[in-house]
Amino acid sequence: MCDQIIIAVLQFIGSVIMMMRVYAFYNHDRRVLAVFVLVAFISAGICCWAFLFRGPPLPPPKYMVPTGCLGPTYAPQAPRYAAAWGGQLVFDALVFAFTLWKLLRAGTMGERTFIDILLRDGAMYFAVMTVINVANITMFLVADPYAKSVLSSPTNL
Repeated sequence: MCDQIIIAVLQFIGSVIMMMRVYAFYNHDRRVLAVFVLVAFISAGICCWAFLFRGPPLPPPKYMVPTGCLGPTYAPQAPRYAAAWGGQLVFDALVFAFTLWKLLRAGTMGERTFIDILLRDGAMYFAVMTVINVANITMFLVADPYAKSVLSSPTNL
């Protein structure tokens, strides 16, 4: 449970930083802030549901040999964890969409190329994080119990 709390705190800090950044991009438009706060509260609610109301722990299956340092994530827990990461995916995708929209509406780019602007504004980072989040959710839903949470750490970058 401690590792899930650490992951939640890291995701919260990263989300607040991303929210402030996009809020600044849009010249402190309160409507943008309201959308992000709403999505953040919904995501936090899903995360709390997933980690606090998960039922009793299940014993490991007899046919599985524990490997590595990750504990198993069993089939009843996996959809809840995937839902929690899904909330973060929605938030990251929203940041990416708002950043890309602002970039495309900027009009002129001057001497800079489109890729330069993408890298400068962080849109490329958000695109990569969205792809990693999708892979993480997929792992929770289809992988073996000991491999389900393998992509949780890279998703926190």
